[in-house]
Amino acid sequence: MKRFLLLSTSIIIVLASCRNNNDFLQESLDLANENREELEKVLNHYAVNEADSLKYQASTFLICNMAGKNSLDTSSVAANQPYFDALVKYLDRYGWYVDMTIAPVCDSVKAALGDKLQLPAPAYSANIKTVNADFLIKHIDRSFEVWKKYKWAENVTFEQFCRYVLPYNAHQGIWEGVFPYYEQRYAFLADTFPGYTAKQAGDYIIDAVTRDFAPGESAWKAYPFLLPANFRNIVQARIGECADRNSAAVAALRSVGIPAVLNQVPYWGNSNAPHFWTEIPVGDTVKMKYDNTQKPFKSPEDILVNDMYWMVEPVDSQDISPKINIRYSRTAPKVYRIGYEIQCEALPFRTKEEIPTFFQNFCLQDITEKYIVCRDTEVRLQNKNSENIAYLCCYVPENLSWTPVAWAEIKNGKAKFKQLGIHVLYLPAYYKNGIIVPAGEPFILYANGRKQTLIPDKNKRIEAEFFTKVPYRSHVKFYAEILKGGTIGISNKANLSDSVVLHRIEKTPFYEQIIDVNNSGAARYAYFYFTDKRYGFLAELSFYGIDENGKEIELKGKPIGNKGVGANNLEKIFDKDRVSYFYRDMYAEKFIGVDFGKPVTVKKIVFCPRSDDNGINPDEEYELFYWDGGWQSLGKQRGRKDYRLVYDNVPENALLRIHNHSRGKENRPFLYKNGKQEFW
Repeated sequence: MKRFLLLSTSIIIVLASCRNNNDFLQESLDLANENREELEKVLNHYAVNEADSLKYQASTFLICNMAGKNSLDTSSVAANQPYFDALVKYLDRYGWYVDMTIAPVCDSVKAALGDKLQLPAPAYSANIKTVNADFLIKHIDRSFEVWKKYKWAENVTFEQFCRYVLPYNAHQGIWEGVFPYYEQRYAFLADTFPGYTAKQAGDYIIDAVTRDFAPGESAWKAYPFLLPANFRNIVQARIGECADRNSAAVAALRSVGIPAVLNQVPYWGNSNAPHFWTEIPVGDTVKMKYDNTQKPFKSPEDILVNDMYWMVEPVDSQDISPKINIRYSRTAPKVYRIGYEIQCEALPFRTKEEIPTFFQNFCLQDITEKYIVCRDTEVRLQNKNSENIAYLCCYVPENLSWTPVAWAEIKNGKAKFKQLGIHVLYLPAYYKNGIIVPAGEPFILYANGRKQTLIPDKNKRIEAEFFTKVPYRSHVKFYAEILKGGTIGISNKANLSDSVVLHRIEKTPFYEQIIDVNNSGAARYAYFYFTDKRYGFLAELSFYGIDENGKEIELKGKPIGNKGVGANNLEKIFDKDRVSYFYRDMYAEKFIGVDFGKPVTVKKIVFCPRSDDNGINPDEEYELFYWDGGWQSLGKQRGRKDYRLVYDNVPENALLRIHNHSRGKENRPFLYKNGKQEFW
């Protein structure tokens, strides 16, 4: 008992040192203003009973670290409640969003509301000024109850309990009913699998919670006013993005006494968006560190950082042009833990400057070294004025800009950054008036600590050919690879018993494929036959012939064969959208095709594997840029008929990117080395 008391007391002492040795608890109570009385009720409730000494320490921990925690005011978004009520009702009836029918459910609510439709006015409130004594006391008592109740929590120390079981919030806000809600769903594990460790039970729950969530992108796009959503609606409607799913998983784990915390990659080094995952911080859960190199997936043991692979299926690294580099995994520049406990080293304690939103969190803890092979590096900065903090940024393709992932204090015009993920592209920068301002040249940090600084040599120009505007990733390769062995042919019988093969796919098709056909003969049916036993994807399929005037025309008809799965149905094959795709029902026919209604002669076949549609497409307009303090244009070109671009004015050692002006916004920076695009 005394050991646990010392641990929690030491936490308070450390936190107090962040504030110039002031009494941290007293400061928290002062910040509460009119809510101080409610917080003191909690402290007094446990202070009067010596048997509740641990609970008193726990209540002190919660209050000491409550500063900076904000929650969405549910009443401010009450106008949205009919939408979430409808989604929950739908789930109660069907158990899942059939065909991802989130937007249609919202459409029906909007129609029913008619003139009563109101837009919400989201507002946030500080927990320290609004959380009442009754809520905290019930939560503390309940947290202690599950800590002692479940066998898998018996080795959880009081320090771990305070940090990872006790917190009442899970990053995305507060819902008083979330812990009873999830305990009711997952308490059965204790009886069903009595030998489960915290890690085993926790892994089951994380998988169950995150698998139950539907992506909210389609609903948010059609109904942007549904964001932000309160935590109750996120949990019960089971809809949201990466942070939402994992906040729910954290709450679910804590509801049964399993320590849990949210980890975040602030932004992937070679891909879009930040990434969140749930960690169970008990025992040594990380056996190896990820070195950010491109290695194909072979087994689950290869996953060293959550969601690092684009495709968790083995992908053949061969059978593609030697001019194309396959990228198998995302790279992580930094990893931060978003806990409840205030961190003394957090950036708000280090500067009075304006700082980026991500780093305004008092509870960010840098844990990169736990997961990633790291190096420290010193950067000499340019254009310095009065700033005392510098940042390293990763590229953000959506707005052709950069986002900060690491910070360091500036001393004598230089900044020493610690624990940086290797094999990542970084840009030094300042943060001024809400804008990232470059403070030096971009560089790539390698395993030995060497930096390759990317300064374009405009006096040395080379010729370069380009095949894609983003990396050729393993999942795109996989979707194309499973088409190998497939056949395209014609038949005059509906059952294809007299079929004639016009083309056999011998190697992995790279984006769109055009097949010229000679002497095919006339036939009523044309088909695509899949050979893979488990999968079958295809984005587009079309057949062309010659009309009576000798002009090439597309041969139209009625779709036949496998109907597809859900929204990925047969119609997607013929919608002229290379991003949408057909997904074969593995229990139905192994072919898809067209009934032309009469015999016709096929002269050309065009098909597209399921893909991200980021190859170079004929006749679409592209522009090549290089980085020189900003993105500088090297001119526009139309995609060639051989699916590539060729430029003869590319500066050596330049960081490049390609923009498609015709369609699609995806892009990634790259180098041109040894005749290949090397993406970052």
